[in-house]
Amino acid sequence: MKKIVTMAMLAASALVFTSCGDPTFDASNEVESIKAIGESLDGDAEKAKEFGFAYAKLKLQGKVKEMDGKTADEIIEMAK
Repeated sequence: MKKIVTMAMLAASALVFTSCGDPTFDASNEVESIKAIGESLDGDAEKAKEFGFAYAKLKLQGKVKEMDGKTADEIIEMAK
């Protein structure tokens, strides 16, 4: 019983820590990262457009690895 409770607590804490804050870009899984960032920007069409242009610009420059772990705002700033 103690083992089950401990595992449940670990799973719950992992969920809490992974879902905090804005989603970040994962260079090893670009498509899913872009979807997650797009969903977080769903209410802000202007920022979603800025992110799309910034991502495209940096992708064309070959800077995918530099975007790894960055939020939408950080990627937009990188592209300026």
